[in-house]
Amino acid sequence: MTEPQNNRPRRRSSWLFYGLIVPAIVGLGVWQGWRWWAWVSQPVLMLAPTPADAEPPMVRIRIQPGTPAQQIGEDLAAANLIRSSLAWSLWTRWQTLQARLEGEANRGFQAGTYELSPTQSLSAIAHQIWAGQTVARRLTIPEGWTQHQMADYFAAQGLFSAPAFLAATQQSWSDRYPWLPEGLPHLRWHPLRSEWV
Repeated sequence: MTEPQNNRPRRRSSWLFYGLIVPAIVGLGVWQGWRWWAWVSQPVLMLAPTPADAEPPMVRIRIQPGTPAQQIGEDLAAANLIRSSLAWSLWTRWQTLQARLEGEANRGFQAGTYELSPTQSLSAIAHQIWAGQTVARRLTIPEGWTQHQMADYFAAQGLFSAPAFLAATQQSWSDRYPWLPEGLPHLRWHPLRSEWV
């Protein structure tokens, strides 16, 4: 039994469409997606080789507890540390999926203050925030300083306002630390005992 002549051109055109055009469109889409990802995952600032003592510029970012990953991405893009908040969202979903597969469903981006550089790639910035590699600062308070002097010092360092520090020093801590003696108005550092009293 021979096939009708009018079905042959239809088969040829569907083979042409599904065999050549669709794979070409899919391939072009994958290639463009890969090019986009390669571009957005690169550092925003590509530095030319410089002397060893030249340091890349650093940007300080503060992430509050409970900040959603999407907001972190928008903040990083606004600070010109990453190229795309959409790429950040994709990377975040990938990290979250990996954490779930490894049985660490509660892991995520950590709150804190970070020093990041536009010379870091998107994955390096994400890893630093995911691991909680925050800025550590060492402060020395001279013995004998009053609370007001400490408050002014912390405000000058840009850590927090003087009124906020003074309010925190006046809080009663007995609800958080039941072993503290009754009637203690606030904590203070006892240098001879090396503890808060």
